[in-house]
Amino acid sequence: MPVVHVRVDETLTGGTKGTRAADSWYAVADNLLVKRTSATDADTQTPFGYSHYHEVLSVTLADLHPRQ
Repeated sequence: MPVVHVRVDETLTGGTKGTRAADSWYAVADNLLVKRTSATDADTQTPFGYSHYHEVLSVTLADLHPRQ
């Protein structure tokens, strides 16, 4: 199926500082989200110092037809 790829790179500022990169693939025919990957690295200030957060995810559509 033809897809369009969208990449978003973000810089987090304020109380939470870091970066996030997300890639999404959408079906051209109906804008259905087919796949998304994302990586986040951030540091958040707490009363006890900084807390680091790291997340990596990947979600892929398994089937175009729902199972009954």
